[in-house]
Amino acid sequence: MTTDTLRFAAAIASLLLAGGVQAEDRKLYLFNWTQYMDPEIITAFEEKFGVEVVENYYNSQPEMVAKLNAGGVSQYDIIVPSSYYVPRLIEMGLVQKLDKDKVPNLANLAEQFRDPVLGEGLDYAAPYQWGVTGLVYNASTFKEAPKSWSMVFDPTINDAWPFGLMTGGQVSMGIACAYLGHGYDCTDLDDWREAARLLIETKHRGNFSGFSDGTPALQQLARKVTHAGLSFNGDYLFYREENPESFADIKFVIPD
Repeated sequence: MTTDTLRFAAAIASLLLAGGVQAEDRKLYLFNWTQYMDPEIITAFEEKFGVEVVENYYNSQPEMVAKLNAGGVSQYDIIVPSSYYVPRLIEMGLVQKLDKDKVPNLANLAEQFRDPVLGEGLDYAAPYQWGVTGLVYNASTFKEAPKSWSMVFDPTINDAWPFGLMTGGQVSMGIACAYLGHGYDCTDLDDWREAARLLIETKHRGNFSGFSDGTPALQQLARKVTHAGLSFNGDYLFYREENPESFADIKFVIPD
């Protein structure tokens, strides 16, 4: 995959400083995706530096921005958005520049992750981890592994079983563009219009269950409320390991 593809198909998480460390109470406030940091890392950090890490969670980028705008930038020290949201956060004044003297491991960053979308010269963000957005589906319902996004966009492939899409417009528009043959990183205005029309048509199909994000989409699949949707590879692997029985028939695939 190229990084251009990843902008739509993946979430390259980035650490950003969203305010000074709140040293007066020895607490570090972290705003993160659910299930995206091993609790043992938090415990080890607390023990080494003598601080308490207070972690809050969000399920989507719009939810993250809404909470930041509502509560002010001083409520969190570090936030973990997806890479394509970094420029928006900079423009909105919700993040401040990194003190690179305190982040010496930036020198170890692989060239492929020095993506300009993270800010000029990684001034505002440092990559934390990366992953992909893919199609999750019930293999007992759909016996043949899907090779395209047709499971959510083509009513002749799935005309009855409930399915969902992500709330994030970047992801949903990206997969619509890819399904139509324009690539995940389509930029042509006519391609966008065609993708938007496809999403509107899809939204009005009788078996469309609604928009949900990575974790809720997986929970709906486990309860058989839906039979196909979109999620992140990290969320999928976590819940499959946590609850192998409920996720025995749930598969994750990156369509061609």
